[in-house]
Amino acid sequence: MRIKLAVVTALVVALAGCAVTPSDISDMNRAATEYRQGSAAAARVIVERLLAQKRTDPGRAALVLQSVCMAAHRFKDAAELADGAIAVADRSKSEGMAELYTVIGMAKHQMGDTEAAIAAYKEALRNRGDDHTAMNNLGYAYAEAPPAGRNLDEALGLTTRAVRLARERGVPDAQVGVFVDSVGWVQYRMGRSVEAIVTLTEALELCPEQADVPYHLARAYLAVGRRDDAVVMLRRAVAMNPSLEVARRLLDSLLAGSDAPSETTGPGGS
Repeated sequence: MRIKLAVVTALVVALAGCAVTPSDISDMNRAATEYRQGSAAAARVIVERLLAQKRTDPGRAALVLQSVCMAAHRFKDAAELADGAIAVADRSKSEGMAELYTVIGMAKHQMGDTEAAIAAYKEALRNRGDDHTAMNNLGYAYAEAPPAGRNLDEALGLTTRAVRLARERGVPDAQVGVFVDSVGWVQYRMGRSVEAIVTLTEALELCPEQADVPYHLARAYLAVGRRDDAVVMLRRAVAMNPSLEVARRLLDSLLAGSDAPSETTGPGGS
């Protein structure tokens, strides 16, 4: 899924409603710095210590892993540590359990294991059936499942409901836009490219900094023969995220006058 780099702040912690102290925040930022400087082992030691302090609190574990390991793109660490946290977590804390399983799902998806991601998101929703993030992510994972998505009717229902819930709960437009993008990508996978263009255009307005969105819109444009518009969107996607290889390959192919290469499923680059 789409992972945004984040800096841990007191505001983030307050919004999360977790029992995290100023000392914890300092340690999380220190672990994030160790990851950025290439000291992964040192960072993991700090994270493990943070998880051990209140080892039965799944919501706190999810916050630590999301804020440090996922933000640093250390997806294997996040998945492994989340598995360990689940083993000792207080399962009566259903909201925290949902958040922790969602972290596993995001990590597994970024590692290319769509099936494990789907299983984790289902567990998240078993713990909290109206978790809009898990709902969106499961729908998106279905759309990404090889070779060209599966359970797409269910995926459309999940992502559409996630958008509605997010708006009702006052989620910021940028995050709502990520969910709207998921709806559009599902519509595209269903062969409903004209609808997808409308939906993805809205997503681009809501979250203009997410490189996956113009890539998805380019795919929809190509499906209806709007090659020039697709090139514009692909240039934008590559400029935003030069490491988004699916967009770069598609752009190179179109500029060379070739037909569009087949899609590559799997995690995007944001």
